[in-house]
Amino acid sequence: MKIKSYIDKIVENGKDEDMEKLSEMLTEIIYKLKEPHYDMYKHYKMCLYELAYGKTISDEMREEIVERIGEHWTLAETETVRSKYGYSDILPNEFNVVMNMAYSDYSDVFGDNLDLYTKFSKAFIKDDDAKDGKVYLYFTEIPKRD
Repeated sequence: MKIKSYIDKIVENGKDEDMEKLSEMLTEIIYKLKEPHYDMYKHYKMCLYELAYGKTISDEMREEIVERIGEHWTLAETETVRSKYGYSDILPNEFNVVMNMAYSDYSDVFGDNLDLYTKFSKAFIKDDDAKDGKVYLYFTEIPKRD
């Protein structure tokens, strides 16, 4: 038998305790890749993230991003702005990270003009020419890593 057929059978059986063991094994294997094969570790970690959340920004990812780029506006503050402008079709975490990215990258251009940051953020997120998941892809593929 192949490993994939074992995993398929475990999933098919659907026993909670077996699913927990499978999860623990997968976690251990992926963490063991981190040091010797960081690129492979990162690849599988992001594959798991996308299976769990899709190509969107989770609460945890939002916190990591704003910690890295600097948090000029809290989530509560950008939620107030998002509501005021009627951007209910934009996800809160995505709006927050783009607003903070805009401040980090363009404050020398936009100054203190909240309206410019807000409109820029909407335009960035709602870019018709971009692939689905643009904000997720931007923050997982574009930034340099230390």
